[in-house]
Amino acid sequence: MLIMKGRSVTAAGAAVLVLALGACAEPAPPTGTPTTTSSADSSQPLGASTSGQAPAPVLTVDEVLRALNRAGLPAPNPVDTTAQECGAAQCEQSVVTDTLRVKSFASPAQAAQYAVPRRIKHVGTVTVSFPPHLPPAEQQRYWSVISALVR
Repeated sequence: MLIMKGRSVTAAGAAVLVLALGACAEPAPPTGTPTTTSSADSSQPLGASTSGQAPAPVLTVDEVLRALNRAGLPAPNPVDTTAQECGAAQCEQSVVTDTLRVKSFASPAQAAQYAVPRRIKHVGTVTVSFPPHLPPAEQQRYWSVISALVR
């Protein structure tokens, strides 16, 4: 029996209290159901419908860098920062180049969870950020190649 400010609480009363407080928490999505993201989700082309779409393919950082190379967009001096960054970011892989930073995650939902609060681009399982010195037009050229990988 617990005593709270002069009142006794039985085990049954404590159980009811725990259940009532637990009901205030947001429920987890059902297993196997895809999670949806807000319209600010940059993984969808503008105006694209989310109904009936196949799940986004799992992209790796290496695939992103190879696609940029094939498109003639440089990503010089790649440095694998997985050991330094993925513990805190909960990513699978992280690489920084002179022109961008790419992280890959286990799922699109994890990528979105990382990217949205930081206001960085994400598509499928990857997030992408650009250094301030890269002009917006160049950033868009890179992003066009990367976002096309999941279409």
